[in-house]
Amino acid sequence: MIYEKDITRSLKAILCEAVSINKHMGSSTAVLLGLDPQTAIMRTTNLGDSGYMIFRAKEDGEKIDVEQLFKSKEQQYRFNFPY
Repeated sequence: MIYEKDITRSLKAILCEAVSINKHMGSSTAVLLGLDPQTAIMRTTNLGDSGYMIFRAKEDGEKIDVEQLFKSKEQQYRFNFPY
């Protein structure tokens, strides 16, 4: 079952199971993130036309800037037309 705590499962497997047990009609977007506490490796997956960005705050003297580290690819042909 999807609610069991099993850190060995892939995010794709969790997302596929969530989709398969959903009985509602329609569409949705989802972004999942997993962080391995032992290795500090982050894994992500997303479904639909949503995306995500990862930012890191960095101090520059007296000012704090935000640096974009990663941006996922858009999953749409054009605005409001997802794959």
